[in-house]
Amino acid sequence: VWTEHGAGLPLVALALAAALFGLATLATRAVVRMARLGRDDAIAAEFCAVQKTLASGVPLAGVVFAGDPRTGLILLPLLIYHPLQLTLHGALAARRAREQVGPTTA
Repeated sequence: VWTEHGAGLPLVALALAAALFGLATLATRAVVRMARLGRDDAIAAEFCAVQKTLASGVPLAGVVFAGDPRTGLILLPLLIYHPLQLTLHGALAARRAREQVGPTTA
């Protein structure tokens, strides 16, 4: 499958996953503002709304696409999205924690 599609396919999947993540995050923030949620609820909504997990996606795809040699290709967006969300949300969580505590003095 990979030799048939070339190295550009993962880059396209990365761009699409990043765009989807960004769009979902912006949409969540807009809904949070319209709902006038408090800061804590807004943070929870932002982190939870865009979460996707390999733990449920891969077994489900294994059942749905059983025996299909393209399963790896089908799972590629999820295989990119999951670590992307973990990385970005990890950085965002660290930033939020610093904001909560305030600046450190040395």
